[in-house]
Amino acid sequence: MSFIESISNSYGVICNTGFVTTSEAMYLGKRLLVIPVKGQYEQKCNTVALNEFGIKSQEKLNVNSIDFKKFLNSSPKKYFFNHNIEEIFLRKLNKLQI
Repeated sequence: MSFIESISNSYGVICNTGFVTTSEAMYLGKRLLVIPVKGQYEQKCNTVALNEFGIKSQEKLNVNSIDFKKFLNSSPKKYFFNHNIEEIFLRKLNKLQI
């Protein structure tokens, strides 16, 4: 089974907080739980952004945690990204009121 078939047929995705797999899971409407790689600044930034979408993160996988149980019991949600980077940047600047 290929990666595309595997992720398409999966119940959900547990992965590092990189960009590609998380984006694919969100686009496909998969449940998503992320674990940032320690010492990777990009992963921390991605974790913050994903948390804003309501996607849970853990420092390390803990199957007994409330967040893991929420992940298992959550409904799949497909995300649509209609904005370009300029719109997002301007919206963030307006929130900061610079």
